[in-house]
Amino acid sequence: MKKRIIIVFSFLILLYFSDHYASTENNKAKWAEDFHFIQSEVERLHTDPYRVTSKEEFEARFETLLGRVNKLKDEEIVFEIASIISSLKDSHTSIAWDEYLTDQYYPVQFAIMDGKLYVVKATDDYQELLDQEVVTINGYGPNDIIKKIASYASYEDRALQQLWVENRLSYYDFYKNLGLSTESGAMFLFVKNDLENIYTQNILSIVSGDEVAEVKSGFTESNLPMSDHVTYIESPNRHVKIFISTNR
Repeated sequence: MKKRIIIVFSFLILLYFSDHYASTENNKAKWAEDFHFIQSEVERLHTDPYRVTSKEEFEARFETLLGRVNKLKDEEIVFEIASIISSLKDSHTSIAWDEYLTDQYYPVQFAIMDGKLYVVKATDDYQELLDQEVVTINGYGPNDIIKKIASYASYEDRALQQLWVENRLSYYDFYKNLGLSTESGAMFLFVKNDLENIYTQNILSIVSGDEVAEVKSGFTESNLPMSDHVTYIESPNRHVKIFISTNR
Protein backbone atom coordinates (compact mmCIF):
# COMPACT_ATOMS: atom_id res chain seq x y z
CA MET A 1 0.00 0.00 0.00
CA LYS A 2 2.79 2.41 0.95
CA LYS A 3 4.60 1.62 -2.28
CA ARG A 4 1.47 2.41 -4.29
CA ILE A 5 1.02 5.75 -2.50
CA ILE A 6 4.64 6.67 -3.18
CA ILE A 7 4.25 5.81 -6.88
CA VAL A 8 1.06 7.90 -7.19
CA PHE A 9 2.65 10.81 -5.31
CA SER A 10 5.74 10.66 -7.51
CA PHE A 11 3.55 10.64 -10.61
CA LEU A 12 1.66 13.73 -9.42
CA ILE A 13 4.93 15.57 -8.76
CA LEU A 14 6.21 14.61 -12.22
CA LEU A 15 2.93 15.74 -13.79
CA TYR A 16 3.10 19.10 -11.98
CA PHE A 17 6.64 19.85 -13.11
CA SER A 18 5.88 18.68 -16.65
CA ASP A 19 2.90 21.05 -16.86
CA HIS A 20 4.94 23.86 -15.28
CA TYR A 21 7.77 23.35 -17.76
CA ALA A 22 5.35 23.31 -20.70
CA SER A 23 3.68 26.48 -19.42
CA THR A 24 6.95 28.38 -18.95
CA GLU A 25 8.26 27.28 -22.34
CA ASN A 26 5.01 28.40 -23.97
CA ASN A 27 5.24 31.75 -22.20
CA LYS A 28 8.83 32.18 -23.36
CA ALA A 29 7.91 31.25 -26.93
CA LYS A 30 5.12 33.84 -27.04
CA TRP A 31 7.40 36.57 -25.70
CA ALA A 32 10.10 35.54 -28.19
CA GLU A 33 7.61 36.01 -31.02
CA ASP A 34 6.61 39.40 -29.66
CA PHE A 35 10.22 40.53 -29.28
CA HIS A 36 10.98 39.50 -32.87
CA PHE A 37 7.87 41.35 -34.07
CA ILE A 38 8.86 44.56 -32.23
CA GLN A 39 12.42 44.45 -33.56
CA SER A 40 11.23 43.79 -37.11
CA GLU A 41 8.67 46.60 -36.99
CA VAL A 42 11.22 49.05 -35.63
CA GLU A 43 13.53 48.22 -38.53
CA ARG A 44 10.73 48.29 -41.10
CA LEU A 45 9.13 51.55 -40.01
CA HIS A 46 11.90 53.69 -38.56
CA THR A 47 14.10 55.47 -41.10
CA ASP A 48 17.23 55.37 -38.91
CA PRO A 49 16.66 53.22 -35.81
CA TYR A 50 20.29 52.56 -34.91
CA ARG A 51 21.59 56.12 -35.01
CA VAL A 52 22.38 56.08 -31.26
CA THR A 53 22.20 52.42 -30.23
CA SER A 54 23.66 49.73 -32.46
CA LYS A 55 21.54 46.92 -33.86
CA GLU A 56 23.72 44.39 -32.02
CA GLU A 57 23.16 46.09 -28.67
CA PHE A 58 19.43 46.49 -29.32
CA GLU A 59 19.01 42.81 -30.18
CA ALA A 60 21.27 41.68 -27.33
CA ARG A 61 19.10 43.47 -24.78
CA PHE A 62 15.98 41.70 -26.08
CA GLU A 63 17.85 38.37 -25.94
CA THR A 64 18.87 39.02 -22.34
CA LEU A 65 15.30 39.94 -21.42
CA LEU A 66 14.01 36.75 -23.07
CA GLY A 67 16.15 34.73 -20.68
CA ARG A 68 14.37 36.40 -17.75
CA VAL A 69 10.71 36.45 -18.87
CA ASN A 70 9.67 33.45 -16.76
CA LYS A 71 10.95 35.24 -13.64
CA LEU A 72 9.09 38.50 -14.31
CA LYS A 73 5.47 39.62 -14.29
CA ASP A 74 4.06 40.82 -17.61
CA GLU A 75 3.97 44.44 -16.43
CA GLU A 76 7.64 44.21 -15.43
CA ILE A 77 8.49 42.85 -18.88
CA VAL A 78 6.67 45.77 -20.51
CA PHE A 79 8.77 48.20 -18.46
CA GLU A 80 11.92 46.37 -19.57
CA ILE A 81 10.78 46.65 -23.20
CA ALA A 82 10.18 50.36 -22.62
CA SER A 83 13.77 50.76 -21.44
CA ILE A 84 15.09 48.95 -24.53
CA ILE A 85 12.94 51.06 -26.89
CA SER A 86 14.03 54.26 -25.13
CA SER A 87 17.68 53.41 -25.83
CA LEU A 88 17.01 54.42 -29.47
CA LYS A 89 16.71 57.99 -28.13
CA ASP A 90 13.93 59.07 -30.46
CA SER A 91 11.27 61.10 -28.65
CA HIS A 92 8.59 59.84 -31.05
CA THR A 93 9.44 56.16 -30.55
CA SER A 94 8.31 54.74 -27.21
CA ILE A 95 5.95 52.50 -25.33
CA ALA A 96 2.38 53.83 -25.37
CA TRP A 97 2.69 54.86 -21.72
CA ASP A 98 -0.98 55.75 -21.29
CA GLU A 99 -1.80 52.07 -21.77
CA TYR A 100 0.42 50.93 -18.89
CA LEU A 101 0.38 53.63 -16.23
CA THR A 102 -2.43 53.36 -13.70
CA ASP A 103 -4.31 56.30 -12.23
CA GLN A 104 -2.18 56.25 -9.07
CA TYR A 105 0.10 59.11 -8.08
CA TYR A 106 1.88 60.54 -5.12
CA PRO A 107 0.46 63.88 -3.91
CA VAL A 108 3.53 65.94 -4.82
CA GLN A 109 5.43 67.10 -7.88
CA PHE A 110 9.19 67.45 -8.08
CA ALA A 111 11.69 69.58 -9.96
CA ILE A 112 15.42 69.17 -10.46
CA MET A 113 17.31 72.41 -9.82
CA ASP A 114 21.08 72.84 -9.59
CA GLY A 115 21.54 69.10 -9.24
CA LYS A 116 19.10 68.82 -6.34
CA LEU A 117 15.49 67.60 -6.16
CA TYR A 118 12.76 69.81 -4.69
CA VAL A 119 9.03 69.55 -3.98
CA VAL A 120 7.39 72.22 -6.14
CA LYS A 121 3.71 71.27 -6.01
CA ALA A 122 1.55 69.45 -3.48
CA THR A 123 -2.05 68.71 -2.64
CA ASP A 124 -3.65 70.59 0.26
CA ASP A 125 -2.61 67.96 2.81
CA TYR A 126 1.08 68.34 2.01
CA GLN A 127 1.58 72.08 1.52
CA GLU A 128 4.27 72.14 4.22
CA LEU A 129 6.56 70.19 1.86
CA LEU A 130 6.67 72.92 -0.78
CA ASP A 131 10.14 74.22 -1.71
CA GLN A 132 11.87 71.65 0.48
CA GLU A 133 14.87 69.70 -0.75
CA VAL A 134 14.44 65.94 -1.07
CA VAL A 135 17.09 63.97 0.82
CA THR A 136 15.77 60.44 0.20
CA ILE A 137 12.69 58.73 -1.26
CA ASN A 138 11.96 55.32 0.25
CA GLY A 139 15.54 55.24 1.45
CA TYR A 140 17.06 55.91 -1.98
CA GLY A 141 19.00 59.03 -2.88
CA PRO A 142 17.31 61.31 -5.47
CA ASN A 143 20.10 60.81 -8.02
CA ASP A 144 19.69 57.03 -7.89
CA ILE A 145 15.95 57.28 -8.56
CA ILE A 146 16.38 59.94 -11.25
CA LYS A 147 18.96 57.78 -13.04
CA LYS A 148 16.69 54.73 -13.01
CA ILE A 149 13.65 56.59 -14.32
CA ALA A 150 15.75 58.44 -16.91
CA SER A 151 16.62 55.09 -18.50
CA TYR A 152 13.01 54.99 -19.72
CA ALA A 153 13.09 58.41 -21.36
CA SER A 154 13.25 58.38 -25.16
CA TYR A 155 14.71 61.89 -25.34
CA GLU A 156 18.29 62.55 -26.37
CA ASP A 157 17.90 66.24 -25.47
CA ARG A 158 18.84 66.60 -21.79
CA ALA A 159 16.33 69.37 -21.04
CA LEU A 160 13.41 67.34 -22.41
CA GLN A 161 14.67 64.23 -20.65
CA GLN A 162 14.77 66.13 -17.34
CA LEU A 163 11.21 67.38 -17.82
CA TRP A 164 10.02 63.83 -18.59
CA VAL A 165 11.72 62.47 -15.48
CA GLU A 166 10.35 65.23 -13.23
CA ASN A 167 6.82 64.36 -14.33
CA ARG A 168 7.30 60.62 -13.84
CA LEU A 169 8.62 61.04 -10.30
CA SER A 170 5.00 61.33 -9.15
CA TYR A 171 3.85 58.07 -10.77
CA TYR A 172 3.48 55.12 -8.39
CA ASP A 173 3.95 52.62 -11.26
CA PHE A 174 7.57 53.61 -11.81
CA TYR A 175 8.47 53.01 -8.16
CA LYS A 176 6.58 49.71 -8.14
CA ASN A 177 8.07 48.28 -11.35
CA LEU A 178 11.60 49.51 -10.67
CA GLY A 179 11.68 47.94 -7.22
CA LEU A 180 11.71 51.33 -5.49
CA SER A 181 8.36 51.20 -3.70
CA THR A 182 7.67 50.32 -0.10
CA GLU A 183 5.66 47.24 0.85
CA SER A 184 2.60 49.36 1.60
CA GLY A 185 2.99 51.51 -1.52
CA ALA A 186 3.29 54.68 0.54
CA MET A 187 6.16 57.06 -0.19
CA PHE A 188 8.61 57.71 2.66
CA LEU A 189 9.88 61.18 1.83
CA PHE A 190 12.81 62.60 3.81
CA VAL A 191 13.20 66.33 3.18
CA LYS A 192 15.31 69.25 4.33
CA ASN A 193 14.10 72.77 5.00
CA ASP A 194 17.03 74.85 3.73
CA LEU A 195 15.95 78.00 5.55
CA GLU A 196 15.69 76.40 9.00
CA ASN A 197 18.06 73.45 8.35
CA ILE A 198 15.41 71.05 9.68
CA TYR A 199 15.02 67.49 8.41
CA THR A 200 11.63 65.73 8.48
CA GLN A 201 10.35 62.28 7.52
CA ASN A 202 6.95 62.23 5.79
CA ILE A 203 4.69 59.37 4.76
CA LEU A 204 2.72 60.10 1.58
CA SER A 205 -0.23 57.96 0.55
CA ILE A 206 -1.13 57.23 -3.07
CA VAL A 207 -3.89 59.50 -4.40
CA SER A 208 -6.42 58.93 -7.16
CA GLY A 209 -9.67 60.40 -8.45
CA ASP A 210 -10.09 64.17 -8.03
CA GLU A 211 -6.76 64.49 -6.25
CA VAL A 212 -4.97 63.15 -9.33
CA ALA A 213 -6.16 66.13 -11.38
CA GLU A 214 -4.73 68.40 -8.69
CA VAL A 215 -1.33 66.68 -8.85
CA LYS A 216 -1.21 66.49 -12.64
CA SER A 217 -2.33 70.06 -13.27
CA GLY A 218 1.27 71.22 -13.41
CA PHE A 219 2.41 68.60 -15.91
CA THR A 220 3.53 70.14 -19.19
CA GLU A 221 4.45 67.07 -21.26
CA SER A 222 2.16 64.45 -22.74
CA ASN A 223 2.53 60.69 -22.25
CA LEU A 224 2.20 60.16 -25.99
CA PRO A 225 4.55 61.12 -28.82
CA MET A 226 3.25 64.20 -30.62
CA SER A 227 3.92 63.90 -34.35
CA ASP A 228 2.07 63.34 -37.63
CA HIS A 229 4.69 60.77 -38.58
CA VAL A 230 4.18 58.11 -35.94
CA THR A 231 2.92 54.56 -36.49
CA TYR A 232 1.21 52.60 -33.74
CA ILE A 233 2.00 48.86 -33.48
CA GLU A 234 0.76 46.10 -31.19
CA SER A 235 2.56 42.79 -30.67
CA PRO A 236 0.52 39.65 -31.52
CA ASN A 237 0.60 37.74 -28.23
CA ARG A 238 0.98 40.04 -25.23
CA HIS A 239 -0.35 43.09 -27.11
CA VAL A 240 2.51 45.40 -26.20
CA LYS A 241 1.66 48.82 -27.65
CA ILE A 242 4.44 50.95 -29.12
CA PHE A 243 4.71 54.16 -31.14
CA ILE A 244 7.40 54.22 -33.84
CA SER A 245 8.62 57.35 -35.61
CA THR A 246 8.42 56.97 -39.39
CA ASN A 247 10.04 60.29 -40.29
CA ARG A 248 12.92 62.23 -38.77
